[in-house]
Amino acid sequence: MVSLEGQRTGEWQSGFDRLLQLRGLLCFAGFSELSNYEYLTRSTCKTLKDVDDVEFFERRINAMLTIGIKKEDITEVFHMVAAVLNVGNTKFDAPPNNSEGSKVMPECAEKFGIAEKLLGVQPGELEKALCNQTRVTRSERIRSPVNVRQASDNRDALARALYGIVFNFIVHSTNLSIGYIADVKLFVGVLDIFGFECFKMNSFEQLCINFTNERLQQFFNSFVFKLEEQLYER
Repeated sequence: MVSLEGQRTGEWQSGFDRLLQLRGLLCFAGFSELSNYEYLTRSTCKTLKDVDDVEFFERRINAMLTIGIKKEDITEVFHMVAAVLNVGNTKFDAPPNNSEGSKVMPECAEKFGIAEKLLGVQPGELEKALCNQTRVTRSERIRSPVNVRQASDNRDALARALYGIVFNFIVHSTNLSIGYIADVKLFVGVLDIFGFECFKMNSFEQLCINFTNERLQQFFNSFVFKLEEQLYER
């Protein structure tokens, strides 16, 4: 905890020095520069004005420690996030003798190997899972190859599932820290104020989303603020 809180009352160290301290506390295997990950480069926004990323990162780690998540579990959280990022860099190609099949492209082998190691699976098993589908009958298991598009869909589905597991773990840990009891409706809630979004190209689907959001916003205001106002007027 010293490396996380030692600078709270004084001047901040440089970001590089603070990251070195964090590396001594936790394991960040599998991470590299932001620009190296497909999932993180789909947006043109990579930095925020007047925001110290290292400071905010420290705060999140400190928050996780505060709610009782062990250092070993925090390291596993980072392993899963790193696995998601490295899985996202995987691209597929059809084998020379099977245009309806798929395989991991050779240039992705390094990142894919990192993902396998972080997930704790044997080399080659993850590729088999992504590039094949298995049907189970009463008497046997039938494995058949999938095409490149299906393999890419499997990759993204796996990434979403892993990220969802991490998110649920953190929510569960948070609920435990606030005294969660199974038969008591005690929970942490997030209020999302619905808003209107405008893009360079607005499809009919986006119009429907915006209309729904505005209607929900109107309902929220009427149901919460107006009713509360009437309560005070009484």
